[in-house]
Amino acid sequence: SYSYSPFSWETLYVSSQCFDSKNILTFTNNNQFFSLTNSSNYPSTLSGNTSITVVAWIYVNNYYYSSCANGENYVSALVHVQGVNDYQGSTFRQILLPINGQYYLGVDESGDVGYLPNYPIQLGQWLFVFWIYNNSNGNFYAGFINQTGLYYGQIQPAPGWGPLQPLNLYYPPDETLYLGTPTSMYFPVCTFLGKIYVIAFYNKALSINQIEN
Repeated sequence: SYSYSPFSWETLYVSSQCFDSKNILTFTNNNQFFSLTNSSNYPSTLSGNTSITVVAWIYVNNYYYSSCANGENYVSALVHVQGVNDYQGSTFRQILLPINGQYYLGVDESGDVGYLPNYPIQLGQWLFVFWIYNNSNGNFYAGFINQTGLYYGQIQPAPGWGPLQPLNLYYPPDETLYLGTPTSMYFPVCTFLGKIYVIAFYNKALSINQIEN
């Protein structure tokens, strides 16, 4: 069963020219990002200890060798505006993380970093990626779908980091949604080099069947 709006699965990976290119956000250097700050569109229901799912179509052109925590690259992030301090478990950043020369999906939540082991990310292809925080058990999950199948599991602590903490996002309206590099908050930058076609934040932990659909 294929979805034909706004694209079909075949057109996604056979040819990038099949896209409606005006809807693609392209990040090519360390000064490009998008932020949504204190907007009436901001999903205030995401604040506090609530379940969150982030889904996106991404295309990773290359990996930026940043000096952020473990060299992470940001895809998107729910973080604080400037002037509001982070604390452990207070942010939800969707990242790509290099480990032993391969790149993995991960999260950074201020003070702790985790990743999805066993399933390295491939550069140069479209992926449907997702990150989940389930507040009923305090666990994080991640995964992706590509041409060969669906790969997902529980996020584990990254080497050298402690266990992930339950999210506590108690700063409305002092929170910002970032896509790409949040250069106004972090130095050095945690650059994402690639494309984002569709991205969505949900205030619930989607099931695998919901994600596939």
